[in-house]
Amino acid sequence: MSFKKFWPGDVNFIHVTNVASVQNRPHDYLVGDSLDEYDVLLHNYCARLCFEGYVSEDYKRAVRAFQGIKILSVQDEYDRTNELKAAIKDLGFDIVLTCIPPDQIELVYPKSEFPNVTFVTVLTGYVPADTLRLDERLPLHNRPIMVGYRGRSIAMRYGKLGFEKFEIGRRMKKECTDRGIRADIEMEESHRIYGDKWTEFLRSCRVMLGSESGSNVFDFTGELDERFKGITCSDKNARKYLQELSEIESKFDIGQISPRVFECAMNYTPMVLFEGRYSGAIQPNRHYVPLKKDFSNIDEVISYLSDTEYLEKIATNAHKALIESGDYDYKNFVAKVLKQVEKIGTKCAAKPKVRIAAPSRPSSLNDRVTRQFPTDLPKHYTRALIEAELEVMVLTFIPELENAIARYEALLNDVVKATGFSKWQKIRQSSKRWVRLVGGIVWRTWLQALAVLSGGSGEFRKLKVITYWHWGLIKAAVGVSKHPLEDVAYLAMQRQNLERAHAKVAEYFAFLEGITELVKENEEELSKIRDIVASAQAEIQLVHQNRVQLASRMNIS
Repeated sequence: MSFKKFWPGDVNFIHVTNVASVQNRPHDYLVGDSLDEYDVLLHNYCARLCFEGYVSEDYKRAVRAFQGIKILSVQDEYDRTNELKAAIKDLGFDIVLTCIPPDQIELVYPKSEFPNVTFVTVLTGYVPADTLRLDERLPLHNRPIMVGYRGRSIAMRYGKLGFEKFEIGRRMKKECTDRGIRADIEMEESHRIYGDKWTEFLRSCRVMLGSESGSNVFDFTGELDERFKGITCSDKNARKYLQELSEIESKFDIGQISPRVFECAMNYTPMVLFEGRYSGAIQPNRHYVPLKKDFSNIDEVISYLSDTEYLEKIATNAHKALIESGDYDYKNFVAKVLKQVEKIGTKCAAKPKVRIAAPSRPSSLNDRVTRQFPTDLPKHYTRALIEAELEVMVLTFIPELENAIARYEALLNDVVKATGFSKWQKIRQSSKRWVRLVGGIVWRTWLQALAVLSGGSGEFRKLKVITYWHWGLIKAAVGVSKHPLEDVAYLAMQRQNLERAHAKVAEYFAFLEGITELVKENEEELSKIRDIVASAQAEIQLVHQNRVQLASRMNIS
């Protein structure tokens, strides 16, 4: 999303993994000939080229034929490196955003093999643009947990850097237990923390443990993956395996700063880190408390836990260097990529602005619908606000409606099991179609609004493919079951379902009214929106009529 926000042109996200075949999913317009509309292609690291069959062959053919600038963003380059290198050559990438330090790129990507490819060293993650809007700083002396950490026992084949992620937690947990220090340190998957709870955890800890990210074990052929399959860093013979890998590891030193360091800096949580290079972004005793990998200075580190003045200074220094400076935010990252594009921009020099197509993770229905296809019309402020409202709707309203369907289905299933009545099978299908009817109308209406706001139907023939596909849901949903409805419990549940659907329709009317307020400054857009609202009102009136008919069958006044 950083490219969509900061790139000086239109950005479109495309699903490119193997399930993206146009033949298999005709409603999901993905690649085809659409790459010719763009000046730049950015292939995201999530669509990993080192695994055979993971990326769609349709997409690969389109990339080979693409005449614009091709950029590959890659991480975990130590996995099946030869497969990755072959893909770079085969697909003809011009720029590779690598995590390997500049002084070691030649070890992995020799200039003799890639004479026309520009390799640019980047980080595995950056600072979001809205980090300065975090809650106020929470003083360290008010934090209940002295030492916090969440690690994991990853595959042994990743060598020493992978082992250290586990070992720093294991040893520090023992030290804290032996010394009676209040700590929350876990390495099991069942104890992972995500989302807002992770931020709460960071802000509850006086210090957070950490180590360098990445791996110095480059598995060029995939042989090491097979050799160490099933063996993790918690294995009792882990140190013996490290000795076996030491010769391979000694050739590289690519320890990187982890996005966790940025997260801690955002929340003014000082870090106790194993000594390392950390991409040159932070320095020991200034931005973090260094812990020697043999724990020989553990007494000194433990003594700092009670020195909150010193720790507050460390946290402030880290926040200034990583957050306030802006040197490590996504805006700078995008600017860095743009600068490289401009250097080799002869392929698209004739065009007034750069547009970009960026492959994304395997997408859900929601992800596909929110794509914006290229348009020559400018994005002015009012339209940007409206599009923001539409994105909020697809990220909140639609999932909520889908969750309501799931909850209602579960309830009906419980009734089926309890009563054994075969008629409930038909009732369950009827109720599900009814909720989808309301959802389908909402989908179509806001898709039409998005099409108008982003350039009109002439520019949006691809978006209409998606629009009409969703309208098919409504046609399929109209056939409400005529099964006799005698059961009182079912009548109560169906009344609740209808009331919930009606409330959602009311919510959507309120949303449309909000859009109307936003576009008062632009009469032309307001006229178009009013036409859409009128169409939506007519469609929702049809929903109301169907609701009355169904209510009549159910003897609901």
